[in-house]
Amino acid sequence: DLEARKVVIAGGGEAAARKLMLILKTSAQIVIFAEKVCKEIAELEQAGRVAVVRRSITAGDIAGAALAYAATGREQTDRAFAALARSAGVPVNAVDRAEFSDFLTPAIVDRDPVTVAIGTEGAAPVLARLVKARIEAMLPASTGAVARLAAAWRRRLAALVPEPRARRRVWQRFFAGGIPSSDSAASLAAAEIRLKALAGAAALAGEGPGFVSLVEAGADDPARLTAKTRRRLHEAEVIVHDRGMSPRLRELARREAGFIPVGPVGASSGGAKSRIGEVLVREARKGQRVVRLFGASQPGFGETAALRQAGIAFEIEPGAPAANPAATLAGQPLPVNGALL
Repeated sequence: DLEARKVVIAGGGEAAARKLMLILKTSAQIVIFAEKVCKEIAELEQAGRVAVVRRSITAGDIAGAALAYAATGREQTDRAFAALARSAGVPVNAVDRAEFSDFLTPAIVDRDPVTVAIGTEGAAPVLARLVKARIEAMLPASTGAVARLAAAWRRRLAALVPEPRARRRVWQRFFAGGIPSSDSAASLAAAEIRLKALAGAAALAGEGPGFVSLVEAGADDPARLTAKTRRRLHEAEVIVHDRGMSPRLRELARREAGFIPVGPVGASSGGAKSRIGEVLVREARKGQRVVRLFGASQPGFGETAALRQAGIAFEIEPGAPAANPAATLAGQPLPVNGALL
């Protein structure tokens, strides 16, 4: 938190100006120490955005600062400044010198109040900027305005839909419907109308039943998963998986999700499938969104029969575009009893 805190920068050239673009988004008191400054910094000084002290920095200048940046562009000077800051107990970042920095500054996509930070631990700053450019293209300029709309609705939605799980599903449906490309008054009004409709439907329906997605995830590469599979993993409150599930697939789930390993790797016996079916029914009856990830094994008749008998809606989803789970299993067609959203 840089509210009313001092940030010192050693250097007045291009490297210092680049760092300023980030720090100026805060309310910090920025002090630059340099005998000469570039045009950008001089203009910021004239506008009262920064203070410039035209001399070399001393230990006394750093004392009490929240952060320090070494941005002279000269390795020896930056190294000496970093040591000076460290001796004063102030965390220091040396531009493009991760080896003597106490902290690193990520590339940032700013859709206030939504912020995305991309870091490579100093290994590849150019890659971080490339990822930033791609995320910038993905997030409309209206992202921040929609987030503010959601913030204004949080208490109102909590009153209409008291159950947290049902409320989370309203938000999932709202944001899954897409963010308007424009932050015009008309676009935001249409988004709010859609949110009101979702809230009203949830208030009338109550918590609602659980739902099970049977997802093929034989591939260890998350990049091969379909967009729908990724969404199911993110929405899941419980994930039932073969014990050999790739850790990389686990990373796609919500951190709050529960994980239930079942059976030996590649288990396919009818008894094992029946027991897995019991687990799926038990978790779905709690009103939860359940994902069953299967790899070497396929969803068996025991699993689908248990869900059908319990009246639990489910779907079977190929995890990857190239995947094509068998259309039949032991001569039985794979059923789909319901759909989500």
